[in-house]
Amino acid sequence: MGARSVIGIQPFRTNYGFDLRILNWENAFSLERGAYADYRNKAYDGPFINNGEQSIYVSKKRNIFTTGLSTEGVFTNNSAKKMTKLGYRVFVGYSPKLKNSFKAADGDISYLEGGTAVVASLFYQNQKIFGILEVNNQFNFGAKLSVGYSF
Repeated sequence: MGARSVIGIQPFRTNYGFDLRILNWENAFSLERGAYADYRNKAYDGPFINNGEQSIYVSKKRNIFTTGLSTEGVFTNNSAKKMTKLGYRVFVGYSPKLKNSFKAADGDISYLEGGTAVVASLFYQNQKIFGILEVNNQFNFGAKLSVGYSF
């Protein structure tokens, strides 16, 4: 559960179907509850069995606030036969006090790098089918591919 706000500057909308938001200030607040949050609490407080494997980091922080700046653009082709959208979004921000809330399995957090979130997304929609590719790097590298159908 959470809330999100975006305040931005959108200087123009062209007749060619290109929307550009030069600068946005984004804020998100997340309240994490349920079984996964309970599991993270147990992992944080209890002993880890790591067997010398890769370090595992866990935070029991349940309320996370993220703020940062983004830019995005969307090209829309509204021809009579099909509607196509292609867009991008780049976000740079951080979550205050999040980095210091992590604990490693071996008790050492010196390996934990970063803290600044950098997210790049590509969006494609053809009529009602869409796809989103997102890559990010905050404490580690992640990628997500989403495919969907809008009704």
